Amino acid sequence: GLWLLRGSRSSGVSIGCPDSLADDFWNTLPFEPTGAQRRVLREVLSDMRAGYPMARLVQGDVGSGKTAIAFAAMYAAVKSAVETFTVYLAQDLGARGIAVNVIAPGATATDFGGGAVRDDERYRAVVLPTVAMGRIGEPDDIGAAVAAILDPRMAWVTGQRIEASGGQRL
Repeated sequence: GLWLLRGSRSSGVSIGCPDSLADDFWNTLPFEPTGAQRRVLREVLSDMRAGYPMARLVQGDVGSGKTAIAFAAMYAAVKSAVETFTVYLAQDLGARGIAVNVIAPGATATDFGGGAVRDDERYRAVVLPTVAMGRIGEPDDIGAAVAAILDPRMAWVTGQRIEASGGQRL
């Protein structure tokens, strides 16, 4: 059944999901994924880039592993869509002098994710070594980055994904 479906490839939409999105997603979780979870997610992201409908069934024991894979694929698709839309919108609006960029905040002490980055010391201990600046971001850090992007002196910068992460995962 599944191999027959996989063998008949009709055309579909390719989603530009770089493998780095997998690391972005895994770094948001308070646990370390297994080697199998990492491998399956890389395969799913490869399928998403392939330009044909994915025929993949992920099975496993009871636990959060399969759910994490599904959420990671959804995260990659949405993140890719926002970044792709930013580029097209920048192309369309550039002639009118309108700059369009997307900001990509790193680990920031906010309510996002139930406040894990802000409130969970174990989670912070896992994330902190991945941040080059040696500290977790604060909401004011992101606000300052947004203010800098909106500064008229930045009006020529457009179509960019701007990291505001303190150098997380360099």
